Amino acid sequence: MAINRRKIVFGLSCIISSIGIERQLMFPKNADEQRLLEESATKLNLAYNSLDN
Repeated sequence: MAINRRKIVFGLSCIISSIGIERQLMFPKNADEQRLLEESATKLNLAYNSLDN
């Protein structure tokens, strides 16, 4: 599973075997961690968008 913020994608850890993805490893986030993740995604998206010009 990935968190898609417009053009920015954060990958999440998973267990991969010869048959592909076996299990996603979901790490709990508290409200502050979620907010910081979204702020980082916004900053990266702004930086990415500045390259388009």
